[in-house]
Amino acid sequence: MNHALGKIRQMRLLKIILLIIGVVSSVYFIGPKQDKPLLKATFPSLTDDLKVLEEQINQKERGFRNMKQDNESRIIWFDSAYTRTSYSLVYLPGFSASYMEGFPVNLAFARRYGCNVFFPRLHEHGLYSSEALLHYNGDSLMADMVNALAVGNRIGEKVILMATSTGGTFALKLAADFPEKVAGIILFSPNIAIASPFASLMSGPWGLQLLRTISGSKYRYYEASDLYKRYWITSYRLEALTALQAILDQTMDKALFEKVIQPLFLGYYYKSEEEQDKVVSVPAMRKMFNQLGTPVAEKRAIAFPDAGNHVVCSFLTSASIPEVQAEVNRFAEEVLGMQSVQ
Repeated sequence: MNHALGKIRQMRLLKIILLIIGVVSSVYFIGPKQDKPLLKATFPSLTDDLKVLEEQINQKERGFRNMKQDNESRIIWFDSAYTRTSYSLVYLPGFSASYMEGFPVNLAFARRYGCNVFFPRLHEHGLYSSEALLHYNGDSLMADMVNALAVGNRIGEKVILMATSTGGTFALKLAADFPEKVAGIILFSPNIAIASPFASLMSGPWGLQLLRTISGSKYRYYEASDLYKRYWITSYRLEALTALQAILDQTMDKALFEKVIQPLFLGYYYKSEEEQDKVVSVPAMRKMFNQLGTPVAEKRAIAFPDAGNHVVCSFLTSASIPEVQAEVNRFAEEVLGMQSVQ
């Protein structure tokens, strides 16, 4: 009798536990989460008048009164202003960054191979704001990225996309969506996945609330030099991180990588398991590289063990600028068939 009563009590307790688990699970999965971006943008029709095009870009940037010094979008003409070059270079910066994230490698590449270059300032970037990146979102970024590619196609016969970190995320997306518009891709530390194993939680239910609880704030902030702060946003709203993860969720997978067929260079910081990129995942980069639709002979992956930083191509962060430049030049000449004009 007592044995039977014990079993009944155990069954009741099990039912209560299962009920509690079900309620908690329901509350979790119906909780607030980051909206999924569509990440679809129509390729814009820009003016053929390159002087007018440049003025349109400059006029738009002048409309931002809170612009940081030297962060505005700009075209840099190789030789003669308003003359197309055989190749153009479009540099896509990463999360919170500007063209300086790729400098001097980006401009040196353009000068060496006679390229007009476009440095776009992306949505929510390059601005002074106490609520920086609050409205950061994939769809607005996608529109800016497609527009940047369109500018590149106006100022050059063929476009090379050079990108760092999350700029690389979008470079892959552009190459997959508009293969005829992209002649080659140069990626530095592309954000295929954030290095933290818990990053995927950010775009899930209660992701923003979890971030706020962990940080004890609505903001992320890190210390940096004044020069660095001019070109990166070092204090921003946590909403930007949940939006960033949602972009990765929607794009960085095998189906997209297989659509990328252009010649591609991948450069990243890796010295050992202890000394490597701690911002984005090196294993995810390597896996992406192997899944590309690019022919094996037209893709190269190079680790820079002495770079010491996620950003391998900026003089403000990397100890391997000469090595990076040399490998990128080798790729341009041996794979893309480009010739130095210097």
